[in-house]
Amino acid sequence: MVYIIYTGRWLTAKAGGLYLFQQQEFRVTNHEQLVYMAGIVDGEGCLSTDRDGDRFKARLSIAGSHYPTMLWIRMIFGGSVYKCLPRKNSLVRSKKISWSWVLTCNQATELIKELLPYIKIKQKEAVVFLRLRGANHKERRLLSDDLKQLKRE
Repeated sequence: MVYIIYTGRWLTAKAGGLYLFQQQEFRVTNHEQLVYMAGIVDGEGCLSTDRDGDRFKARLSIAGSHYPTMLWIRMIFGGSVYKCLPRKNSLVRSKKISWSWVLTCNQATELIKELLPYIKIKQKEAVVFLRLRGANHKERRLLSDDLKQLKRE
């Protein structure tokens, strides 16, 4: 068993992954963490909008099968981690459990604003994503469509 100190709280690392005893959010200032996260967003990230009735909310999500990575992202950047079970009717017959990290609304746009200088592949999507924050309802609908179009390119 390995013990890691994180902001004054104890974490326990076991063979099955990390177990976090208290989730805390704080502003990131470490340059290396921002660059690393930008690479994860470029490779595995999804910049999208959630529709809640007539409202469009910004949503940043990352999917992966390595649980400790998802916990690290949650510890550093906040958000939530969800377990995704394999689909029974999927063409891909994987029994591997995957995980999804999600950050929404202003927290998502603030993080993308900090990551923008380091994002390379999804630069256009990130710029459109940031425009969601100050947009009115009609503009948000158009920007949401723009994001969908950029994903198809």
